[in-house]
Amino acid sequence: MRLSVAAENIVNARSSAPVEPGGEVPEEVYRPQRVEQRSRADGGVTAERRPVEPATFTERDVRSPTGYSAVPNVDFGREMVEMLIAAQSFKASVEAIRTQMEMDEALLDIRV
Repeated sequence: MRLSVAAENIVNARSSAPVEPGGEVPEEVYRPQRVEQRSRADGGVTAERRPVEPATFTERDVRSPTGYSAVPNVDFGREMVEMLIAAQSFKASVEAIRTQMEMDEALLDIRV
């Protein structure tokens, strides 16, 4: 989920729409998200999507009829870090599963 959300944020980072300064942000402007992970009481982890706050900001845009555009609040550096964290988490999970399998195999060898 972390990788997917970071990729969505990067892909949609350049969506924009004309807006009056201080005006309401049009619906077509992408709202970036974050993934929050929490430990569960019964074990394991749960992940939830949460909106980035503030979701958009207004910037000057000479191509806009109003002179301003609303754009998503996406930080490319942070998104790259999120993708690296996702990759490392996946690798760590694979290693944990591999270690558990080796321990199970060793336990079965001892019992036989």
